[in-house]
Amino acid sequence: MGIQTEVQMHKSKVLFISCSDPRLRPWNERKMAELGGPREVDPIIIPGPIPLLASRDFSTKFVTAWVVKLWTLHGFTRVVLTSHEDCGAVGGSEKFNGPKAEETVHREWLRQASAKLRKLLPQVTEFETIYVPLSEMMADPQD
Repeated sequence: MGIQTEVQMHKSKVLFISCSDPRLRPWNERKMAELGGPREVDPIIIPGPIPLLASRDFSTKFVTAWVVKLWTLHGFTRVVLTSHEDCGAVGGSEKFNGPKAEETVHREWLRQASAKLRKLLPQVTEFETIYVPLSEMMADPQD
């Protein structure tokens, strides 16, 4: 089922998928720098991308189309998927029955999203999933 096409243009090493929540922006920037910076990382930063990828409705196609296009253009070999606590795209923390339940649901969405992308892009050799608690999102990198 994977995409079979030649990679075009320049290469990047990593596809980074994360939420556009402005509280997460400093964390996203630090993580992308760790992964190699703008010349090595293709970012998809939109509201709630992991629940969208994990879903079974039309919204999945919205995100996977971007993933396929970026792979076709840049041939990344690693995917980093992030989801975070208190994501407004899914109703925030209030939607869950406590922090542990929230983390469990996010980790399941990360697992489902990763499995979907592994099937779609068997050429990609490395997948990493990260759940980001509020304490990490809000941490001052100078501390």
